[in-house]
Amino acid sequence: MKRLDLKILKNADRQTVERLAELCPSAGEKERKKLWRRLESRCKDNSYAYSVQGVDTYKRSAVHRFGMVAMCAAIILIITGGIFGLKKLNAPNISVSPSVEITTTAVTETTSNDKTDAQTELVLKMLNSIDYYDKVSGTLVEKGNGNSFNDVGFEVDLTTARSYSHIRQCWSDSHESVINGNISSAELIKDENETYDFIRYSDGNSVYTYNLSSKKKEYISPAVKRTESEKIPDDERREGSSKNLWWKWRTDPLNCEYASHSLFPQLIVSISLEDQDTWQIDGSQTYIGRECTAVSGKDGIFSALIDAKTGVLLKYVSYDEKGEISGYICVQSIAFDDEADVVRGFDFLESEAE
Repeated sequence: MKRLDLKILKNADRQTVERLAELCPSAGEKERKKLWRRLESRCKDNSYAYSVQGVDTYKRSAVHRFGMVAMCAAIILIITGGIFGLKKLNAPNISVSPSVEITTTAVTETTSNDKTDAQTELVLKMLNSIDYYDKVSGTLVEKGNGNSFNDVGFEVDLTTARSYSHIRQCWSDSHESVINGNISSAELIKDENETYDFIRYSDGNSVYTYNLSSKKKEYISPAVKRTESEKIPDDERREGSSKNLWWKWRTDPLNCEYASHSLFPQLIVSISLEDQDTWQIDGSQTYIGRECTAVSGKDGIFSALIDAKTGVLLKYVSYDEKGEISGYICVQSIAFDDEADVVRGFDFLESEAE
């Protein structure tokens, strides 16, 4: 098993921690003990930042009670493949996208000794994707726990730190259908009288969530400005020893939690692309009207399509040892800059009155 260094979690939020549960492989008892010792010492270090964002704001008081020890346990479960299920979500009806179409062009295989350079160039574009656009809007789906998935609509303006996203957690009988854009028959998850349907909104100064079922508004955090995500020089992006290198993460200024792992795919780089010997560039593909770089794991455990112009992750599907789908993030529609939708306003008081 490839060792996952915990320093990649330095700038990670809680949703990132949960996502790792879906995507990381299992480890044995010996590895768990090692991780526990490392985490114990790390959690005693007050410099370790831990922010609670996204849907977890609805459970914030509980998170605070558990504190750092609970965080250690959670990360251990993640790295050892335990399912730390996604929290139940809350958002209104976003439009259903038509079936996603993929057009495959002739695969251009790299035959020179520049394969590593090409991989590094691609990874750096992904790690700096927020530098290649100012505005973006679209829809995506991502796997949740079991048969659940998140249906997400998003609008982001990096120049103003404003964002709007609408998240619904749904059940589906077929993740393959969801990946292909067929979500019309998916059912919104309900718990007693509550549905998991919510808005996440940044007004440029503060980030809030609003549960469309319970009408509950909750403050999350100050909005992150683009100037707070200073670009790291390429020659300073790698940390660690020659045997255990990882990529440094930048602060995420999208203020759009459930879309950020597509729009700013630092997490997927850390999970699947850090060791360049374990994956390959397969060529080019056209996906949802965008020219993409296709990559895959050499052992067949994942495939991905990265937007060639921006480094945004447009499609990622991982598989377990049985060849079954274990995780995915799939953009179904996207537009950048002048073609992107303007970030809408959101009036909490008006919504409560409804």
